[in-house]
Order: sequence, then structure tokens, then C-alpha cells
Amino acid sequence: MRRRSETTKKTIIIAARQLFLSQGYVGTTVDAVAEQAKVTKRTVYGYFPDKRALFKGVIEDAVGDPWEFHTPLEGIVTTEGLWNALYAIGTGINEIINQPDYVQLLRVVIAEIVTQPDLGILFERGATRRALRTVAGLLHAAELHNILSLKNADAAARQFVGGFVMRVFLDGLLQPSCQRLQKLDNTELADYVDDFMGRVT
Repeated sequence: MRRRSETTKKTIIIAARQLFLSQGYVGTTVDAVAEQAKVTKRTVYGYFPDKRALFKGVIEDAVGDPWEFHTPLEGIVTTEGLWNALYAIGTGINEIINQPDYVQLLRVVIAEIVTQPDLGILFERGATRRALRTVAGLLHAAELHNILSLKNADAAARQFVGGFVMRVFLDGLLQPSCQRLQKLDNTELADYVDDFMGRVT
């Protein structure tokens, strides 16, 4: 029974994603999603209490589970430990922003954020905000162990995460034909962490 329930939920999310990407947030109705998914409107509401929750479900399905970055701060006692932690976080961000529908869904949010400001919160509370907090925590932990000394760890965290955000804008949102970003390979990601470490240590 549970498998059938998950299958139905996935069918609803797929239908909703197709409509959100083609019709926009405002142009998509729960009725249309139900029709596209070949389920009743009541079934849709059984999984998602409103359209906002449905859109959130589509985002989470599209980008995986970006809401947590599991990095033990107690392991940040050496420069190598800090590097490894930053590389792991960079890998997580890289995976998230390179999911097929990430750029397209972000375009939907930007197009309609003036009339639907709460849509931006769904992204703002997601990967970027969690990554900022996690990186800042890492940098604070590194300072406590005298690995580095920063004037402002939060500002440094913004520099680290900001590089990925700029990729989304410059290589994704500002390129009309871009459907998804090209993933950084391991060498490029390592170089990114090296460059950041060179500026903060």
C-alpha cells in the first residue's frame, strides 16, 4: 500500500512539474495537476495541502534533498580537515544546482516573485541558506582551532557559496538556451576550494 502511495505522489509531482515549467506558478491550478496526473483533486490535496506545498514538493524532488549538509564540526582541527569539509560541501552544492530542472524552476520563481513573493522563500531557505550557515560554522570552528583568522567568517562563507550562486546566474539564468548547468569536475572543484583556502588561510 505504501509503495502505491509513493507512486501516486510521484505521479502528481511529475504532472505538477510539467505544468509549473510550461504554465508558470500562477498559471498552474490544482485542477490541472489532477487532470494531468489522472487523479482526483481530492487525491492531490491528500498529499499537498495547497499549491505552495505542491510547488515545494516539486522543488525538493527536482534538486534531491538539499536541506541538510552533514559535516561534523568537531572534525575541523587541521587545515586538511577544513579543506575536506569545504570540498564535501562544494560537492553537495554542485550536485544540487546541476539537477536537470533546477535552473528552469528558478526561472519560474524569478518570473513570478513580484506577485508571489513567498516562492522565493522556498529557494532562500534551501540549499544556499543552509550552505551559508554550514560554511560559516566550519570557519568559526577553524578559528577556534587556530587554523585561520578571519575578520568576518560570515562574509567569508558568502564568498565561498557566492561562487556557486554566480555560476547559476551567469551560466544558467542569463543564458536563454541553458536548461541545466555543466557540472564542475573534481579537479575544478578542488581548484575552487584551493583558491578559497588561499584567500582565507
